[in-house]
Amino acid sequence: MDVVESTLRYDLCIGCGICASICPTGAISMRINSEIYLSPEIDSKLCVLCGVCSDYCPNAYVKLFDMSK
Repeated sequence: MDVVESTLRYDLCIGCGICASICPTGAISMRINSEIYLSPEIDSKLCVLCGVCSDYCPNAYVKLFDMSK
């Protein structure tokens, strides 16, 4: 699971930037989206699908698990 599946796909991103700061390959950068919020932009050429971003994301697993109930 990556940050796209775990937060962005379900609109759970709060724009905190933890994923961008923890990414070991620098694949994630924070950008201002159309609603004037910060959101992660993932460079698929740099992303190695390690899952570190989801491990540190405050919304990834807990809220995704809650949504499956």
